[in-house]
Amino acid sequence: DKAAALSSLQYAARKGQPMAAWKLGEMYAKGDGVKEDDIKAFEYYSQVVREHGDSGPHEPDAPFVASAFVALGTYYLNGISDAVPQNVARARQIFTHAASYFGDPEAQYELGRMYEGSSSRLAVRWYNLASLKGHVGAQARLGETLYNMAHSDAQKARGLMWLTVARRQVHGTDTDWINPITSTRKSDFDHVHSKVVDSGTR
Repeated sequence: DKAAALSSLQYAARKGQPMAAWKLGEMYAKGDGVKEDDIKAFEYYSQVVREHGDSGPHEPDAPFVASAFVALGTYYLNGISDAVPQNVARARQIFTHAASYFGDPEAQYELGRMYEGSSSRLAVRWYNLASLKGHVGAQARLGETLYNMAHSDAQKARGLMWLTVARRQVHGTDTDWINPITSTRKSDFDHVHSKVVDSGTR
């Protein structure tokens, strides 16, 4: 039953199992089988990072450790009322570690979002890395950023290409914000595509 499963996970987490502590963090963060509690989630994610943060990026537990880093980064980015003060610099530091050391696409995407307002070049760099790993949100943001930065039809075409890739793969809640972006660019895609094709056949 759920109580027994929770007890088993807590026991495994106390014994230093990173997957168990990560799972507990996920459960408390989402209210999955337990009462939602961001503070408890933060504590379990912190345990994973504290005890296993030096794990190699190719070790079996690396995906759970990387995910815990991203979760902590998100908590620092937004803060937890009366518990964890918002700390954007700390969030960027954590995301950078997860993105660079573990190559985590969610961390790369979050870094892209953080840099979007201050450095389009860095935003594109991180979005591109996540996009190549199939992160649909990053593909959409990359396409939009490249399109807005473009100084030629060929550059616009590259941005529209990534928007098309995202549109073809999007599902779930991401549909709500990705589809409107790609829909507004559909006529642009047809126009730019025809111009690029014409220039290539001359």
